[in-house]
Amino acid sequence: MKKLLFIIVVFILFFACTAEEETTVIENAYANLPHRIESKNTRTSRVANAEEHCQSFPLLAGQYHNAGTVNVDLIDGEIVISYQSTGDWDISGIHMDISGCENLTFPTTGSGNPKIGKFEYKSEHEEGINQVDYFFNEADLGDQFCVALHAVVEDGYGNQETAWADGGLDFGGNSWAMYASVNLSECNNDSGNTNNTEE
Repeated sequence: MKKLLFIIVVFILFFACTAEEETTVIENAYANLPHRIESKNTRTSRVANAEEHCQSFPLLAGQYHNAGTVNVDLIDGEIVISYQSTGDWDISGIHMDISGCENLTFPTTGSGNPKIGKFEYKSEHEEGINQVDYFFNEADLGDQFCVALHAVVEDGYGNQETAWADGGLDFGGNSWAMYASVNLSECNNDSGNTNNTEE
């Protein structure tokens, strides 16, 4: 009898977990969007050279160390999310997830901590990479969305740290993980600069 009860419990748990995963995928309108990734071992690019960015978030390593920035720009019909490390910091991995802000679909644990291994967009990078750009079609993302921006960074001594872009919005769990709200409605489509100048 105990063996039969055990098999029934395992069967129910298996199908409950499967159904939950399918629901998450269906609800996330930003899952599996067409995109491309470029990584560089130089600190200059058409994005990095922009005088201002549409939005910019400090990239904090180990919660307290400034390891660079994550910039969001609108350039030639593409939304560019650019991780840029500074100083001796290099980027060895990216984990990023995008969600609508009203109904968050970030994968999290029951206690509210993000499951970065389940984030939709991720990449690994060789030694010496200090800029990673993700390109999305503007029509796919729209002007407003929320984004969780995580990275694995390495200092000049070979020490790895987890890093989060400081978007100011807390996941609500017991970690220091953060996400950001992005609003690109005032960005200049050609330069990546905010459109604040009078004509």
